[in-house]
Amino acid sequence: MQTEIDKAKRELKIKNYSSKTIKSYLYGLREYFSFKGRDFTKLDQEDIRNFLLQCETKHISPQSRNLFLNAIKFYYRNVLKNNQKFEIQSAKKPKSLPTVLSRSEVNRILESAKNTKHKLLLALAYGAGLRVSEVVSLKLQDFDFEELTVHIKQAICPAWIFK
Repeated sequence: MQTEIDKAKRELKIKNYSSKTIKSYLYGLREYFSFKGRDFTKLDQEDIRNFLLQCETKHISPQSRNLFLNAIKFYYRNVLKNNQKFEIQSAKKPKSLPTVLSRSEVNRILESAKNTKHKLLLALAYGAGLRVSEVVSLKLQDFDFEELTVHIKQAICPAWIFK
């Protein structure tokens, strides 16, 4: 098993995957190889399905199961050069509504900030719906006090706006 893990790690590094992705993929492959327990080089989609089903019964999140599936696909396609089509679909991610704070909760958060600058940044982030990265990158030049506007650089527009 360790030989196959080492081959996968080598290929992930050659393809310049991030260290976190490498760590996650190798963890997923170890789990899969432990489950399979034999001839790792033979692509058996029933084994993969059974592995993913076992992950589901262990209450592993759909995101993690999808990561495991992607790691397995990477192993067979890029390490073993097996281009057999995978008939396995990714797990559906559960949709949940975001938690919305009440007015009193927002006020408590704003009042808890003792520093005026921090209070302003929290109020601006909440009121304008900004991401932390957008707030952190703000500069004084981004504010137009006459027009009462703020210029957000490199803001990411959510996909739901275009639907």
